[in-house]
Amino acid sequence: MALSIEEFLKLPDEEKGEKFKLMSNHDKFVWRTQYDIPKPRPAGKYREITPEEKEEARLALLEILKKRGVKPPEDLLKPINRNKADE
Repeated sequence: MALSIEEFLKLPDEEKGEKFKLMSNHDKFVWRTQYDIPKPRPAGKYREITPEEKEEARLALLEILKKRGVKPPEDLLKPINRNKADE
């Protein structure tokens, strides 16, 4: 016996997991695309990247490009400004 989406929606959350497989493929699709909306999760904490970390990443990228024989863009060749007053 197939379970309709209307019947499925009336079920308590505890039963939905086991009864999901009783629905038709179409109703399963409708559930996944229209009803099963994930709750937003908080993103990780943001922290400012230090100029030293930026410079380290720039140098690592230059090394990778060099190994692969790729000419880096001009702006990547310039060191990162470590002092805000220099900008």
